Amino acid sequence: FVVGVCVKEYRNGVLLSVLRRDFQFNVAKCDPTVAGKVQSDSVSGKTYFIGSCGERSITIKNLSEQFIYISSFEFDINIAGQKQVFKTWEPTINFPDTGVYKGILQLNPGTQCSDTINLVFTIAPSVKTGFSYKYDTCVAGPIAFTDRSTSAGTTVKKWTWDFGDGSRDSSRNPQHLYGTPGLKTIRLTAENSRGCRNDTTVQILWQPVPPLLIIEPSTFNGCSPAKVFFNNLSKPIDTTYTLKWNFGDGGTSGAISPTHVFQNPGTYSVSLDVTSPIGCHTSRSFPSWIKVKQGTKADFDYTPKQVTTFQNTVSFVDKSSFATQWQWTFDDKGYSVLANPTFRFRDTGLHRIKLLVANQYGCTDTIVKYLDNIPQVTYFLPSAFSPNDDGLNDTYRGAGFTDGMKDFLMRIFNRWGELIFETTDPKQGWNGQKFNKGEPSPQGVYLCVVTYQTPRGESRELRSYSTLLR
Repeated sequence: FVVGVCVKEYRNGVLLSVLRRDFQFNVAKCDPTVAGKVQSDSVSGKTYFIGSCGERSITIKNLSEQFIYISSFEFDINIAGQKQVFKTWEPTINFPDTGVYKGILQLNPGTQCSDTINLVFTIAPSVKTGFSYKYDTCVAGPIAFTDRSTSAGTTVKKWTWDFGDGSRDSSRNPQHLYGTPGLKTIRLTAENSRGCRNDTTVQILWQPVPPLLIIEPSTFNGCSPAKVFFNNLSKPIDTTYTLKWNFGDGGTSGAISPTHVFQNPGTYSVSLDVTSPIGCHTSRSFPSWIKVKQGTKADFDYTPKQVTTFQNTVSFVDKSSFATQWQWTFDDKGYSVLANPTFRFRDTGLHRIKLLVANQYGCTDTIVKYLDNIPQVTYFLPSAFSPNDDGLNDTYRGAGFTDGMKDFLMRIFNRWGELIFETTDPKQGWNGQKFNKGEPSPQGVYLCVVTYQTPRGESRELRSYSTLLR
């Protein structure tokens, strides 16, 4: 059918626009259609497969479309050779036993708007999952698991073991060895030939002692004081176990992997006792395990205690214990193998002194100390001078060791406080004339003020009254 529609738009009695549209209506015998559909495990064409493991009562979830166009429906199920009809939307069907049952769902039967789907019900036997286990509770070893799962009318074909430590197994009767003690959760999932599965979970408290106590290092030869780390590789052991170490020198420990220092030379036997939380016990002795030779301890002193530019030759005194050989390194610039060497430090600043000592057992030790060579400057002012060109004391200037001196300033004032000379050069002096080029200054007493900084930034000031003689 075709329908025409015309719309006219007016404003204030004036035609503004005209809109025309044609609509076509197609009327069929069955539109929209209905479609049969149920919740299932799988679908093949118009056949829906519904399975159950052990449960013989099944409620069908009807998902058929479109509900408003479905005027009638029925489920026809063949049970024990007889057709049973169900006319509820989601019927519950009680099957008498395991097996395969067939049926259909009809929507709007006898009309042109109808649909039919096939239903296949498989009622499989359930799986009863269980297992037993056997293990030595006191000595660590594998746990032997035995499957006890059953399925009436069929056989169990598949097993999945989860041992609770990240390990899995698919064999029927596995064995499993745990690496750590504690409460273990084991889950077995069993599946029969019909695809039905079930699982069960069991907890096992596994706290045996190790079958063998294994410790690293297996041997030790060192020099006193000998610091030894005992790496306990025994399994299973954790912090819930009680451990007692005896190191043979009076020292003990309760740690799993302790560190112990053997202060004196000698041969030591070590023992370890382990008790699990459930009272299982094991022990092991390691006779003559630790051999400690007489060690050496490096140390030294030196004089003078304060090293300076003017006192830079240093005498070193070995204070090491049990040393028979010496190797000195002075800033990687000087070396000595004497017990008590002497060395001159030409450069100021911090110097690294390293002493390596050894004894007749091959034991060594090293010590590093730092020595500071302090840079010094000196400056002295004369008390008089005579600028008469006789070649003797013609210039007023200071004397001393000025290497490294910074910010030097000399100023000379007359009796009235007038500045008559200044210089920033410690080697330049005053010739008695005003600023070394004016009129000669008269005979008398003059004030000299000198300021400077040491090489390490310390400020110094000198004041001196000097007599000018003519």
